Amino acid sequence: MWLLVDYANVALIEKRRGLPFVVHMLIDRIGPAHLKDHQTVNIRLYDGWYEGDVLSKHAQDIAAEIDGFSPSPIAVRNGDQSLVVKTNVELARSLISNPSKDILHTYRVRGFPSGLKCTVAPFDGCTAQNHCPWHDLPDFLLQRKCPTDGCNLHPKQIISRAEQKIVDTMLTSDMIELCLREEDFTIASSDDDMLPGISLALSRGASVIHLQTRPGQVTAEHYFEILSERYVQIKVD
Repeated sequence: MWLLVDYANVALIEKRRGLPFVVHMLIDRIGPAHLKDHQTVNIRLYDGWYEGDVLSKHAQDIAAEIDGFSPSPIAVRNGDQSLVVKTNVELARSLISNPSKDILHTYRVRGFPSGLKCTVAPFDGCTAQNHCPWHDLPDFLLQRKCPTDGCNLHPKQIISRAEQKIVDTMLTSDMIELCLREEDFTIASSDDDMLPGISLALSRGASVIHLQTRPGQVTAEHYFEILSERYVQIKVD
């Protein structure tokens, strides 16, 4: 079985406990009932691993964690069911269909983000309306210049946004490749962007286990129109 993990979508509080914890947690949530026919689980982690053509510091740290514990056996139990599976973990740096070609520039730092909305003072709930330190923030963001006379500071000099690019499409492409190979896979993500790919895999006869990564997150009822009875959702309480 393959486990395709939208790593950026895993809760930060869980990632802070380390990659081995995250892997054990995901395998345990899948459970022995869905793993009983599989001796090995190949786990691919998807995120913005490349800053330009160089592995990011974050990717290097995760790779070091992988080297420290993978491959490794994991015992899975649920009631009177139990089994042990071998896990192999890797960074998804390329497509399964073309493993020799890493896809670069998947982590990018953008300048001042567009589309921001900001409430103008007075702010509801503020207890210091006359000397609120945030009073000039809306002008600074919306006018894109410092409200102090003579100051040329622009928001882009202090505000930026890091984002992953191409990653969701990489995961979806791998999902389709595995579907064509008729290999079993599980998707770990609470991002609705995965649903069109899941729908395509289902329409081609695949069975898809969808492991939610966020507590309380579920697939919206209206999306079940594009899914089928071969879609299994595992929720996180």
